[in-house]
Amino acid sequence: MDTVKAKFEMTGLPSWMLQPAVRGELNEYSWEKILEAIATGDPLALVLRDLCHLNTKQEYARVLRWIMKDEDRKAEYYLAQEIGTELMADDAMLAADGLDSDGSMSMDDVQRSALRVNTRKWLMSCRNRRRYGDVKQVEQNVTLSIADAMSEADRRLSGAKVIEGEVIK
Repeated sequence: MDTVKAKFEMTGLPSWMLQPAVRGELNEYSWEKILEAIATGDPLALVLRDLCHLNTKQEYARVLRWIMKDEDRKAEYYLAQEIGTELMADDAMLAADGLDSDGSMSMDDVQRSALRVNTRKWLMSCRNRRRYGDVKQVEQNVTLSIADAMSEADRRLSGAKVIEGEVIK
């Protein structure tokens, strides 16, 4: 704790803007960095490995539980993913045109480029369903009047024919 306090005094920055004192520890600083990386299209597993030095599936699952436990944090995470889909869309277009992310000609073969495009399309449809997903939306405006429905039912009953007979056993 003294290390963080000393850093605060030296830099004048609030503690949430300081890198965690312990490798692999999450705080507001690392959370903001995680969100920034996801918003640029990086997968969470890669971000956790490179930024937070978390390498195992158990650590990945722990971070996901931490994210999902808090509604605000979960909303921020989903928003970052949604923003990242815009960059994925650009990457998919470049890959489909046979270009690298810097706009130069790609040396990828056609099958590899198709896989890159299809993977990005799938992720985009999962992460930003409204914009890129296959959502079918049907709008209906129906006004029902209970009184009209009841009077129609009465009209049908008044004109109904009743058949009488005896029950045979």
